[in-house]
Amino acid sequence: MRESGRSGYVELTRVIIAKSMGVPPDDVDMSAIFRCVQRAIEEKIENSLDEYILAPSNEREIRAVVSEIGEKVVPMIFNGEYPFENFATDYEKWYDDNLVVQFLKMKIKSLNMEEED
Repeated sequence: MRESGRSGYVELTRVIIAKSMGVPPDDVDMSAIFRCVQRAIEEKIENSLDEYILAPSNEREIRAVVSEIGEKVVPMIFNGEYPFENFATDYEKWYDDNLVVQFLKMKIKSLNMEEED
């Protein structure tokens, strides 16, 4: 997802969640929640885990994920609820595909280096 598309999606979901929970949009830190969720998806794929494990990496992510809002939003993301319908599955597929591409690039580079020797 392009950076402008990503920030637009983060902003849109932040406003939707704020409105549905009756809180000001500034109280919803979707950026921190998404970073933590994306990292959980990446860890699941890279380590062949059966489940997602959230591991906030800084104070901002901790506050966002364990807040009342985060406790409602995170399950919504993983369950594919509105407005996050396909976020987790789409990101998991994109990340998995990206890892395959990276592996192929490394393999081609390795083969090219062998040919040069």
